[in-house]
Amino acid sequence: MSLSPAMQNYKDMKAKNKDYLLFYRLGDFYEMFFDDAIIASRELDITLTKKDCGDKQKAPMCGVPYHSVDTYISRLVQKGYKVSICEQVKNDKNEVVDRKIVRTITPGTVTDPQMLDEKTNNYIVGIFVDSSTDEMIFIFADISTGEVIVSEKYQKNDSNAVGEFSKYSPKEAYSNVPLKSLPFLKNYFNDGSNSRIFTEGDPDDFNIEKARTEVSKHLGNKYENYGFSDDISINCFGALLSYLNRTQLCDLSHLKNIQFENKIDFMDLDYFTWRNLEVTETMRNKAKRGSLLGVIDKTVTAMGARKIRKFLERPLINIPEILRRQNAVSDFYNKTIERRELRDLFSSVRDIERLSSKLVYDTINPRDMRALASSFEVFPKIKNLLSGFDSDYISDIYGNFDTLDDLYLLIDSAIEEDPPVTTREGKVIKPKYNDKLLELVSFLKGNQKIIPDIEAREKAKTGIKTLKIGYNKVYGYYIEVSKLFANQVPDYYIRKQTLVNGERFITAELKDLETKLLTASETVITLENEIYSEIKTKLFDSISRIRAAAENIALLDTFASLAEVAQKNSYTCPEIIPSGVVDIENGRHPVVEEMVKDEVFIPNNTFLNTSTDMIALITGPNMSGKSTYMRQVALIVLLAQIGSFVPSSHAKIGIVDKIFTRVGASDDLTSGQSTFMVEMNEVSYILKNATSDSLLIFDEIGRGTSTYDGMSIAQAVIEYVAKKIKAKSLFATHYHELISLENELTCLKNFNIVAKRKNNEITFLRKIVPGGTDDSFGIDVAKLAGLPSSVISRAEDILKDLDSGKVYLSEPSPRQEQKEDDSQVSFSQNFNEKIIDELLNLDVTVLTPIEAMNELFRLSNEVKKNNV
Repeated sequence: MSLSPAMQNYKDMKAKNKDYLLFYRLGDFYEMFFDDAIIASRELDITLTKKDCGDKQKAPMCGVPYHSVDTYISRLVQKGYKVSICEQVKNDKNEVVDRKIVRTITPGTVTDPQMLDEKTNNYIVGIFVDSSTDEMIFIFADISTGEVIVSEKYQKNDSNAVGEFSKYSPKEAYSNVPLKSLPFLKNYFNDGSNSRIFTEGDPDDFNIEKARTEVSKHLGNKYENYGFSDDISINCFGALLSYLNRTQLCDLSHLKNIQFENKIDFMDLDYFTWRNLEVTETMRNKAKRGSLLGVIDKTVTAMGARKIRKFLERPLINIPEILRRQNAVSDFYNKTIERRELRDLFSSVRDIERLSSKLVYDTINPRDMRALASSFEVFPKIKNLLSGFDSDYISDIYGNFDTLDDLYLLIDSAIEEDPPVTTREGKVIKPKYNDKLLELVSFLKGNQKIIPDIEAREKAKTGIKTLKIGYNKVYGYYIEVSKLFANQVPDYYIRKQTLVNGERFITAELKDLETKLLTASETVITLENEIYSEIKTKLFDSISRIRAAAENIALLDTFASLAEVAQKNSYTCPEIIPSGVVDIENGRHPVVEEMVKDEVFIPNNTFLNTSTDMIALITGPNMSGKSTYMRQVALIVLLAQIGSFVPSSHAKIGIVDKIFTRVGASDDLTSGQSTFMVEMNEVSYILKNATSDSLLIFDEIGRGTSTYDGMSIAQAVIEYVAKKIKAKSLFATHYHELISLENELTCLKNFNIVAKRKNNEITFLRKIVPGGTDDSFGIDVAKLAGLPSSVISRAEDILKDLDSGKVYLSEPSPRQEQKEDDSQVSFSQNFNEKIIDELLNLDVTVLTPIEAMNELFRLSNEVKKNNV
């Protein structure tokens, strides 16, 4: 088929961007054709039509207006599509002379703030696996902020590398190996949302010589000064740069804020701990509300929201740096009035970090510039308020705080207060900013006033009272006369258009005026565009200053947020010490106390060290709060090491290098592992990687196998921790036989959570006290869930028989009605025993309160459904 020139050009462009949906600019629309049109119309719910493409053939076509294209692109990218933008290239006469791809947008390369979650970073990750050593490294880059994070090295088969992904949540991966060779990432990229994409990259990009060239071009010949000293990191970063340069088609020099992950400086939180502690999102619905971040993030700027999340992603183990942050938070805590004034000012600061990236990509519009100006405008007031702060951190920020007065004056003096989104029609630059522009605008305004004078004069000359002068883009200025007076017009009127009720004419005078006005208007727009480009260049040259200011605002907003939460929630400043002690008085779970505001949260004490109180063995009823208590201790330590105040009346925290949690488990169907195997893998990882400075949380080790196997494993793990690792540990169990370990291990202390039974009713007091207990109150919990009385009675009978040494009760007790024939096992009996088995195997202590209630609700419905 012979295509039309425009359609052939489209086909040529598409051939170079096969994996992308091509948005092809035609006038005021972006149009898509053929398969792209079919996909876009389906995904965007827009009309699919047809367009001539040559030889009397029609191609499927759909389109979107240019002024709202970002909305449509955002929707496609969120669904995992990659988009290329093909723009019209114009010459000096504003004539379209060519078309070219100006940018590509993928889930990991979005830069427009309106298309991003302002409170989280948007990372793309480079993945490189060394085929000779099986070493693996990740490099995360957020091109909207200029940040680059280089991970530590992992072995290719190390599934715990997925912890990096749980922390940074990259939207896109560019890898030298296929996804199938990285099974630990399969679930991450195939989560059903289609919003994350994995690309096996061009092998040429991962050539070490090419990679060195790319890194050298980007960072200079001494790139080792940035930390790139080995081939594996150079190869990964060089390949990622190749991909980004090829797709972004712009200067990426802002990607130089490079940080290397270093376990010497930061606490290590593995994937399971990150998930189990629900640091930034809940396990069940991936929501921020219900997570630790949801409690402490009261920031008022987008930069602050991203910064406080980074604090949680990388808790400190360097005491001077922790105290430096802590003192900054204390400074804000003690200065309530100044804090509130500053937070009010912060609310006027837009996302200048990401807006500055629009300078890099040359997508900044006049309204973005006004947003920068309105942000810069409050900087002097912010700096002035900081002058009264005492801490070293705030003093350093104050000393280095660039108020960007010159940039504010540049934008404010040049850009109109309420400019249009684009510069196409002018009215962006204030006329007074440029003498020539002022002269042209004054000329336009002056001559436009002549039109009414000409109209009045022509009415007087001709005696035609209905004569009027109008304007349209086809004929320019014209004189309109009704048909009744058409024969009275003078000879110098030139007929131009006949209407139903009248005639339109032009005159030499009007045509001359029109030419002058149009020429002046075009000159104004051209001049405004030149001025606008000059302003962009000046701002681009100051990007490093803008980003430094953004960093200062982010830190200040974060410290103010932590102080605000501390004051509102009655947190206290913890004492940070090097020795291995965790001493918490009246500690509270920061999330749970927020979620149950209508109830009184019961605080608890904790004392752990690496000698006499190394292991706390906790027994107690189901749903009594053991899991909440243990998570609470871990979260308090985590908060202390980001420099925050903590929910307690007093706390002394010795530095913890790693936190490990073994809490709950479920079958891993993708790898064919049972619940118990998953649990054992997690325990194995902890025992291999924990140190004497770690904090270990074990919740119900061994519950996924037989009682004696499970109890044996649990005891062996406790003994290994006590004798080999010597790490501070909290160990919750239903194996009450383990209580006797207190007599054998001098580093272990028994604790239990109190519950009281009165008139066959149980009350959980949520208080942890010294000593062990052998009552799990499982049947009481079943009662609370509303299980039928027949099931409860049957369970009580079985429990009595088990306590007396009988293994299985073959006949129901006399008090239970037996209507069925004795020779036949009734459905009711089998169903009861099935429910009882489920109850006996159900450990609600490893579930969140909502999960426990959902499970019990399910059991209750099962019973009701079967009319037991």
